[in-house]
Amino acid sequence: MKKLFSSLLLLLLLWSCGSNDDNAIAKPEDDVDAARMFIRAALDGNYKQARNLIVTDSSNVQLLDNLERAYLHNNDPMEQRGYREAAIRIHDT
Repeated sequence: MKKLFSSLLLLLLLWSCGSNDDNAIAKPEDDVDAARMFIRAALDGNYKQARNLIVTDSSNVQLLDNLERAYLHNNDPMEQRGYREAAIRIHDT
């Protein structure tokens, strides 16, 4: 019984130490991919991921904070859903 309990405890510890795919952020391959990823994160309301894709200086952080605040407080849930379902079309690169 102790071996079973120890094995389950070890398995649980190893499983909890694994990487969490929800927090994993793919690295952009080029500048167009970075822009697309930023726009997608902003439209989805995922500003934590969007922050990882900008140059972190005071003006960029302030602009992103203002954008996040406006997204959360000025849009109703249907409008936010529309942003999440929006398609990104890049015509020329």
